Amino acid sequence: MDNYPPGAAHDPHAPYNHPVEKEVEVYVSATLVKADSVCIDTTPYTFAEREYDPVDGSLVVTQITEVPDCDLEEAYRNESRTPLEIIQDCKKLAETVMKEKGFHLYAQMNLRTLVQDCEDWDMKDFTVEEL
Repeated sequence: MDNYPPGAAHDPHAPYNHPVEKEVEVYVSATLVKADSVCIDTTPYTFAEREYDPVDGSLVVTQITEVPDCDLEEAYRNESRTPLEIIQDCKKLAETVMKEKGFHLYAQMNLRTLVQDCEDWDMKDFTVEEL
C-alpha cells in the first residue's frame, strides 16, 4: 500500500507525478531544400572561330554562341530571401504585432514564443545550384 491520498496515485496533476525536467544545451542542425526559379542574364555573345580545313586547306568560319556563366547564389539573393532572412523577418513582424493593443493574450504568448524560436539561428552554408 502506498501513502498517496485515495485516487491520487495515478493523478497526472499531482505534483509528485510530474516529470523532473532538466535543461540541457543542444546543437540544432537543419537542412532546408527548396526548388525555385531565378531570372538570370542569358544575353548570349557570339564570336567567330576560324580554322583551316585539314583536308583541302580552305578557311572554315564557325559561329559560336555562348551564354555567360552567372552567379546563381547572387541572382537568388537579389530576388528571394534566404531561410535565415525569413526567420529574422518573422521575428520583426511578431515583435511589431505584439506591441499592438487589444491583442488576445493567447496570441501574445504564441508570438512571444515565435520571437524566442527565431533567435540565435545562424546560416552555415548556402548554395544555389541549377536543376
